[in-house]
Amino acid sequence: ATNLVAGRELFFRLAGRSREHVARACRQHTGLTPTGLITQIRLEYAQRLLERTDLSVLDVAQSSGFTNMSLFHRRFRVTTNLTPLRYRQQRQLSLPVCIRDTT
Repeated sequence: ATNLVAGRELFFRLAGRSREHVARACRQHTGLTPTGLITQIRLEYAQRLLERTDLSVLDVAQSSGFTNMSLFHRRFRVTTNLTPLRYRQQRQLSLPVCIRDTT
């Protein structure tokens, strides 16, 4: 989760190539910009946390690398057509108890 918070700058550094090369390769292989790919990964991680933990929505957003709650809500809603809280309510009801983290 720490790498999700670091974002694009760490992504470029870990790739060990020029920003232009990384951006070009990212678009070629995923169809997304580096920022778009990182946002997608962050949202997928947030979805898993909402499904499997009882962390607050604020903690989920921060753990997923979102520092702006308004942006998190907007991006999450565009992706899922649900607010984070509504997503949790719908998904947790459909998951077997053994999958949820009850700690």
